[in-house]
Amino acid sequence: MIRYLILFLVLVCPASASLQIAQGDFVYMNETVDISLAVAYPDFQVAWCEARNYDCDPPDQVIDIVGNMHNYTIDSKFKYGTYYRWDGEWHRAENALAFKVLPGTRPLKKINQTANITPVQIVQHEGPYEYLIARGDSPTVYTVLNRSDTCQLWIFSDTTNSYDLALVQDGDMYSRKLSESDTLSMGIGEYDGYIQCNGNNGFQDIFYINGELDTPYDDKIVADIPVISWNLLNVKRQFDQLASDIPRFDDKLIPIKVSVVEPTTTITSVEQDDEKLYIMGTTTWGNNTPITLRLDPDNYKLSRDIALHTWTTFTIGSIDAPRTFATAFPLDKEELFIGMHEIRTNVETNRNTAYSSFEFLVSDVMVMPTPTPVAKRSIYGKDWEEIPVKVTPTPTIDIVITETPEVTVGSTPTVNETVNVTQTSTLHPTSTKPTAAPTANQTIPTIPVSTGVVLSSVAIAIVMMRKL
Repeated sequence: MIRYLILFLVLVCPASASLQIAQGDFVYMNETVDISLAVAYPDFQVAWCEARNYDCDPPDQVIDIVGNMHNYTIDSKFKYGTYYRWDGEWHRAENALAFKVLPGTRPLKKINQTANITPVQIVQHEGPYEYLIARGDSPTVYTVLNRSDTCQLWIFSDTTNSYDLALVQDGDMYSRKLSESDTLSMGIGEYDGYIQCNGNNGFQDIFYINGELDTPYDDKIVADIPVISWNLLNVKRQFDQLASDIPRFDDKLIPIKVSVVEPTTTITSVEQDDEKLYIMGTTTWGNNTPITLRLDPDNYKLSRDIALHTWTTFTIGSIDAPRTFATAFPLDKEELFIGMHEIRTNVETNRNTAYSSFEFLVSDVMVMPTPTPVAKRSIYGKDWEEIPVKVTPTPTIDIVITETPEVTVGSTPTVNETVNVTQTSTLHPTSTKPTAAPTANQTIPTIPVSTGVVLSSVAIAIVMMRKL
């Protein structure tokens, strides 16, 4: 039973023999590594932007990590550069770094060689050879070289403080930390330079000492060249001429470009949701420089209020491009007063204080409910002119009353009503107020009699008049 259990565990949970990659580590094209710590649960996707930082939306490339992450091959579907964790959106306040893909092969660690081990020459991506430096900053200038000899840094600027600076070697990494005074002594501008490595003879063929470009050779063979303080921008031409005059010159000269700029921090993007404000920006300050952000610094006086509205973030990025910074801080809209507000970014050093600001407006907006829109189809003519609507006249009714009395003895005549319908061009009906029916007058009835009766009545009347 135990044998079957062991076999099951071996088949289901194979052990990883690959190099484990943490967030931000280098990986090399066509190598097999363990990236389980670098990608994010549960989507297991990584995104790549053509720019140097993760400010493209949507990303230029999204890769689904499928298969065994503990033995994963970085193949040709990957591009050189930095990949970031991706789950459908950027999370600015989180560490989104996954890994950086480099060409070449991974350098081997130094081991104790024996007769049975053949040393292998490892070639990896070299550089960078361009440097962006803020004046007054104290950055670390570095480069990767597939070498093991001693190297120096030359920056042909307007000060001799940047000549013949020894580089510290750590494996294949060569670096030099510049001081604030070093960068302050250089003027704003772009300068050429060299990384000078000693070569096969093991010594430096050109060096700077006592105000001169000197060599290990006797002055009769190769004369020293004085450096003229008011013509320092000519020193590189003098250096190149001296290198061509030295017999069997074998120093390795790697050209570099150095840009010395003003120290700046620039807020490039501000986003919000119901709870937080997200700040992103670029800066010329070196990698890992602390940046302080304050909300309305002139508004808060108490130390407790100042602390509640102050946040710190750090720059990130290579020395050959502007560095970036990003942070998110909680923001209660109801707490903010109506009007303009300011977010100020500060980088404070011993000799310099550089800041920038971003202003935004807080206002109340009255939101009124509106009825649900109803689509009404319309017809338009030329140039979107509305075609007139035809109006059809509506007929109106006029009422006219005529009276025809019928008179009988002891009765009231009746009234016959006649209704006349006429059509008018008015849109509103016109009504005629009906006239009240008249009352018929009472007539005296007549009784028909014969002629004899009439004559008798007349005779009687005459006799009575005589007696009177």
